[in-house]
Amino acid sequence: MFNRKKKVGYLLALFLGALGAHAFYYGKYLRGAIYAGVSIFINPLIPLMVIIGWIDMIFIRKWHEQLTGDNVPVPRVETSKTTKEVDLPKQPTVNENSQSEKPNQEEKKKKSIFSFYNEEDLILDKYAHLETPKHILDDVKKAINNKEETYSSGGIRYSVSVSHSGQEFIKDSYKYKGRTQNSAREIPFQTYWTTFKDLNDKQLKWYFYWRQQVLNKNYIDVDMSYIILFVYELINYSFNKKAAFNVSMMDTLYKKYVDRHTKLKNYLPAWTADMLYELNEPELAKEWGSPNERVPKLYDVLEEGIALNKVTMNTWKEYFSNQRETAYFSENRTKVYNVFKESMGFLEEIYQDNNQNLLDRWFEIREERNVRYVFRSAVIGREVEAVHEYITKIQPTEVLVQEVNAMIRLSENISRKMNNVNRGIKVNEEVLPIGIKEKMEARFLNNIGTSQSTKTSRKITNERFKDVSPRETTEEKVEGSKIPMPPQEDRDKSPYLTFDESKIENLKRETNELVEVFEEGTDKEVATDTKPEKPSTDENIADLKSNSKLEIHYEDSENEEEVRDFVNQLTNQEAAFLLLFTQNSGRSIEQEKAQKFAKEQSLMLGVFLTELNEKAMEYLEENIVDTEGDNVVFDEEFQSLLNLLEERVIYEN
Repeated sequence: MFNRKKKVGYLLALFLGALGAHAFYYGKYLRGAIYAGVSIFINPLIPLMVIIGWIDMIFIRKWHEQLTGDNVPVPRVETSKTTKEVDLPKQPTVNENSQSEKPNQEEKKKKSIFSFYNEEDLILDKYAHLETPKHILDDVKKAINNKEETYSSGGIRYSVSVSHSGQEFIKDSYKYKGRTQNSAREIPFQTYWTTFKDLNDKQLKWYFYWRQQVLNKNYIDVDMSYIILFVYELINYSFNKKAAFNVSMMDTLYKKYVDRHTKLKNYLPAWTADMLYELNEPELAKEWGSPNERVPKLYDVLEEGIALNKVTMNTWKEYFSNQRETAYFSENRTKVYNVFKESMGFLEEIYQDNNQNLLDRWFEIREERNVRYVFRSAVIGREVEAVHEYITKIQPTEVLVQEVNAMIRLSENISRKMNNVNRGIKVNEEVLPIGIKEKMEARFLNNIGTSQSTKTSRKITNERFKDVSPRETTEEKVEGSKIPMPPQEDRDKSPYLTFDESKIENLKRETNELVEVFEEGTDKEVATDTKPEKPSTDENIADLKSNSKLEIHYEDSENEEEVRDFVNQLTNQEAAFLLLFTQNSGRSIEQEKAQKFAKEQSLMLGVFLTELNEKAMEYLEENIVDTEGDNVVFDEEFQSLLNLLEERVIYEN
């Protein structure tokens, strides 16, 4: 019973009735909240609320008797029910009683639920030892048994329930965990944060049918949203409470469907690792990778054994620091980069001769403990906590940064000398190994010695012809006017020429190619009507409009803006040539095939490749094609470029 005084109730209604103070005094909380809300937020109605408070003085006696139990002959049935409903959370739960009274019925129910699949047959050996922690089972049980609290006041009954969409999902999942469907028609379904509330009746039937097929190892095609829905059931432990089963199914779903739905890579590996971290299995979790761990691309290159002179400039630029571009560098960027790339091969040779490992010299490996927030972007109805994870970080050393920056500056100085620019820039040569500068000068500046030797030989030749003695004759000499001699300064000058034999050979080869093109021109025109069917690449060329530019539009991804701009500037011939590389998984084509393509397009292969690389250098600052032996090789660094071209051809077809 409650100890209340009528006088206090009357006084509160008289003076504070507009605020509902008397209603709160007698437990009429909803009524009091309404009075106070109207008085506070609707000021013009305050006089009316005062009058209503005075009117309530009539009911003070009745409220007092209801609350204290005075002069009430028979208790109201509704009041007793209300008291039970309010006190329900304090009583023992139904599950606790049922476990002690009817264990046999629970076992029969469990067997009927799991009768449509063999649980043990689906658990993978590597996860068979996993057990579900008690706190996870308690959280799931709490979400399932979350009930409303019902109150009654002033003849008004109302319910209070604290829950969220995640808890509602666990309830639905627990309710549907035994549902099966023998046959159903597939209904398309696509949504984010999938829950059972998002599915209509037909989609629910298809989901139960697909889930039953998967649990019987029949992995039929399905939309990714259905897969995500089942994944949510697994990570919430609402479909099956065994950790070994849930993790095994996560592993199986990923392996069976990732090829059909590549976007699963963005979710399932991370969520599977989260489950394993929750189960205190960090070693198993690491097998699924860590989103915070980033391995530098140069580290991967060195591990694969790729030569340094084959590493792309985009990879090296990551380690450029405090590089202020000079006017010479801006105008001769390509030449400097070519010197740099080839010189990095010399640097690698020096370290190999000294038995120094570049991985150890240029990178340091250390472990760090990070806080990992689990199940991001997932529907979670149970309580989850962040976990600790140890990740391996691979970071470049200061030695790497210093050597790369010194090499690019030294390469610029070498390029300057090659172009007769005497003024150089400052280079910190102390950080470089002994002998690297000499190797670079011997490789790139030997033309200077050749020019000087050519000049000397031509002076000797001129002297040989100048020293020939005049022919004597017995005939009478006819003297005429003498030819004036040139000034002494001009006579001392002996002109000489310098020839670049490599350029001469290239020009000779390209001239021969051009001659062959013209010779085959007539045969090509005559055979137009009987021309055999062209390969798939030529069909792609025909689909592209002549003299038009490719405009590629795609979603933001790992491709850089420079790649998009470069692709949009490709001509049809250039795009068609690059598509040849998509027909070979090795990203290389035979020179004979490239030569055939060039002839069909009335092009010279050497000139065509040079122009393509010059355009690539302008946008990407990197050559994308190169000749290696009898093959023309495409730089795998720009794989996304080929993907864009393939998408364009598929779209237009």
